Amino acid sequence: MNRHLLILTTIIFCLCQLSFAGEGFWETHGPYGGEIWEVEFGGTRGLCYAGGEGGLFTSFDDGANWEKRTPELVPISDYGVHCRTFSICQAQPGLVYAAFGDYYQYQLFKSEDAGATWQLLDVPAETDVLSAVACDPNDPDRVYVAYSEGGG
Repeated sequence: MNRHLLILTTIIFCLCQLSFAGEGFWETHGPYGGEIWEVEFGGTRGLCYAGGEGGLFTSFDDGANWEKRTPELVPISDYGVHCRTFSICQAQPGLVYAAFGDYYQYQLFKSEDAGATWQLLDVPAETDVLSAVACDPNDPDRVYVAYSEGGG
């Protein structure tokens, strides 16, 4: 009798450990392709961005589906092209500034169409790593960029 009770208790305990997605639970819809380091909403309903190891991804349906929006770059190393940081301009939906590169060297890019096309921006190259970018919410042409030295 004790053996059957132990088996039944074990089965009930295991079933209680199962969890299902729904209200009050987390569920993933991507983007898939590596660690995500940053997520932002894009200024218009449904538009959001996620950036990280796999590049920059855009969703037009509140994150249900994702599309990779990384510029075509020749990777600087075997690590591939990543999106270190990005900033969207709330005043001008679709305007994105993003730092793309590998783990050691990044370049700043600008997109005016939610990442469909990219323009390389000329920024000072005397430092090693472009580590942060922020778009001025009142002036979409003003961008703040932070650098760190020594890689990483």
